[in-house]
Formats: sequence, structure tokens, C-alpha cells
Amino acid sequence: MKKEIVWGSIPIIGLESDEDIKKYSLAQQIAMENGRMRKYTPKEKSAAAGKKSGLNRTGRKASDEHRSAISSSLKGKTKSAEHCENLSKSKTGKKQSQETIEKKKVIFAGAGNPMYNRNHTDKTRQQISQNHGAKTMKVCPHCGKECGANNYPRWHGDNCKMKK
Repeated sequence: MKKEIVWGSIPIIGLESDEDIKKYSLAQQIAMENGRMRKYTPKEKSAAAGKKSGLNRTGRKASDEHRSAISSSLKGKTKSAEHCENLSKSKTGKKQSQETIEKKKVIFAGAGNPMYNRNHTDKTRQQISQNHGAKTMKVCPHCGKECGANNYPRWHGDNCKMKK
């Protein structure tokens, strides 16, 4: 038998038990209370879930003890290839704001740069040289210039200005 159940100040009609009520998300309950239903963004849903469970820590500083506990719990865990691909897709095509770019310039200038007061080893310099020299070169039949394979289709071949 369905009955009216009140959860706080929210009357929920047509549910059979308290367990049924707990299945509703906080966002749905708020919509019922206001007498309207609308779609909530993922950000709103996560914020509502955090308020409900006490997990929303936005704007709060974690203690050193808490940070070390989080760090130790994540050590040794590896992400699957699928997860890495999804992370890559989520970042692809997104541009950083000018504000973010300016902040990074300040952070990585001088002593903030990981290579500040450091030099590449001779072995590393040799590897970099080999990788840069490994480009395949093509010669344009129209102008005779030798260029990298990556620039060839853009400026030479069918697009060469010397082509007749």
C-alpha cells in the first residue's frame, strides 16, 4: 500500500518504505520540494551529494596528515589504458584561459622551473640530437628544395608556388 511519507519538510507521495525514499537523490528531493522537476548539471549533483554525505571539501585546506594519507593510498595504483585514453579525450581541444597562462608563467619562471640551474647530461643531449635528426626529408620536384616530411604537403608538392 502506497502512502504519503514526510522526509524533513518534504512530502513524498506514493513510496512504500523508507528504503525507497533513500534511493532518491538529493537533487530530486529539492526539485520535489520546490514543486518543479528539472535536469541538474553533474556539478550540481556532485555538490548536492557532497552536502548530503559531508564529502564536499571545495575551498577547504586539507591537513598535512590528511594529504599524506591520500598520497599513500594512491601510491602504486596504475590507471588502465582505457582510463588514460578517456582522460586524454577529456582534455583534447580545451584551451586554457589567459589568466591560467599568466599564472603558469609566474610559477615556472626562474626557480619554479624544473630545469632551473640544471643541465642535460651528455647522453640526454645525444638522444635529443638523434631524435631531431631522424626526420625524413623530401625534395620538392617543382622548386628542388629539401624539407621535412611534415612541411612537404603544406608548402611543396601540389601546393608549391613554383608549380606550373
